[in-house]
Amino acid sequence: MKNNLRKSFFSSAGVFIYVAVVAWLLNHTNSLFGGGPDTFVAPLFVLMLLVLSASITGYLVLAQPIMVYLEGDKKGAIRFLFSILGWIAVFIFIVALVLVLTK
Repeated sequence: MKNNLRKSFFSSAGVFIYVAVVAWLLNHTNSLFGGGPDTFVAPLFVLMLLVLSASITGYLVLAQPIMVYLEGDKKGAIRFLFSILGWIAVFIFIVALVLVLTK
């Protein structure tokens, strides 16, 4: 159980880091790529980034619990998934707290 708690923390930390990088990228898009006129390429970029993000975060959240489930430990897989989601909730709370305190 202790090992799964550590693994769930690292999976959720990976989600947090990935989302932070994507948020930074989206926040700095104009300075990185120029503020040219909106074309077909801008929505294409955003939608492709959405697909990539869903794939990466889906892997980070679901891959290990699915592997545990397929190994036959159904209750362990559910606990593992909810511990990942719990850590993500903790990260969301910390970000919200930072937003409130820096306002």
